[in-house]
Amino acid sequence: MERDAAGGTTWRETFLRLDLRLLAPLPWALAITAGVDNLLDRRMGTDWPGFTGRQVYAGLTWRNAGTTAF
Repeated sequence: MERDAAGGTTWRETFLRLDLRLLAPLPWALAITAGVDNLLDRRMGTDWPGFTGRQVYAGLTWRNAGTTAF
């Protein structure tokens, strides 16, 4: 839903979005993360600009010794 300049509202069609995220602990308080947002790659066209389409990411994190475990 969004509001236009005149104060009216517009409804957008809903869609199913499946996200996947994996985390694996590594030695020395490191962890590797990988994931996919919108795994099914559902695209909604101009009604959802910039919010649909598959996005893949990866990362490496470090936690100092004073924090809790993953």
